[in-house]
Amino acid sequence: MKKMLPLAVAILAAVSCTKSPKPGDKTIAIVPPGLISPFHVQVDQGATIAASIPGVFLYHPAPPRETDFAEQVRIVEDLISRKVDAISVSAIGNEAIVPAVKKANAAGIPFFIHNSLEKLPGGKVKAYIGYNQRKGGRMMGLYAAKLLKKGGKVLILEGVPGYHTRERKAGFLEGIKASRNRRIKVVGSQPADWERSKAMTVTENFLQREPNLALVFGCSDEMALGAAAAAKSHGKTGIYFLGIDGNPNAIEAIRKGDMTATLGVYPKKMGQAVVETIMKVLNGKKVPLIVETPMEVVSADNAGAYMAKQ
Repeated sequence: MKKMLPLAVAILAAVSCTKSPKPGDKTIAIVPPGLISPFHVQVDQGATIAASIPGVFLYHPAPPRETDFAEQVRIVEDLISRKVDAISVSAIGNEAIVPAVKKANAAGIPFFIHNSLEKLPGGKVKAYIGYNQRKGGRMMGLYAAKLLKKGGKVLILEGVPGYHTRERKAGFLEGIKASRNRRIKVVGSQPADWERSKAMTVTENFLQREPNLALVFGCSDEMALGAAAAAKSHGKTGIYFLGIDGNPNAIEAIRKGDMTATLGVYPKKMGQAVVETIMKVLNGKKVPLIVETPMEVVSADNAGAYMAKQ
């Protein structure tokens, strides 16, 4: 039996066959953890817009799932073998990506990290591009406390273990603590791996044990949407649902009243910032190690204004 080509590498190969860089083009690559979440799709869209200038060619392969550490590493190794001019990765795992970063360093390829400001435990990174996830989580915790002035039970839905889950959850808990409202009780914190379907299952099961939940905080919009769908399917009303990302489908859910609020992090602007930062380096300019991108709490009150600024 022939060995199957990994899906993500196959996607890269297909893209390369249909369109190739011209001689002299700067070839850059932006690698997400996957394209299941609309967040990463929007980052890709922003990067594509920023890279649509003469003399720039963009590779944007992705693993099939946001839990496939090994596939993301294989993608980066493939890009190194292609001798691209620069690579930016939204790493599934900081430890897992380090060997690939070191290989890029050895090949003289500038390496960037996006959607994270946490320094890798090894390898040399030119710049970290993204929003302050701890601060963003704290903003959502403070917002939750405003909603729960009389107190209530809270469920947290976690993503894949690592920087993003750790910072968002810790920030959220900091925000709750800062409110000094002891009547707010976090009664559960369970993984749903960034996926809507898993979040729905987790929430359905949790509601059977804790039918009087007041609020669910999803560490991503997709998980918050899954929780909202679970509550709706069980006829539960009066529960607040908060997320992080600011995806269009989440904003639409907020406008309809199916979701309460999210942290809008302007993913398209993040994608643009990644390409702009890479091009500065390739053109011999200095860039700061940390490049922060904007964020704001988005509710029904400012959802339209947020989308207008995309």
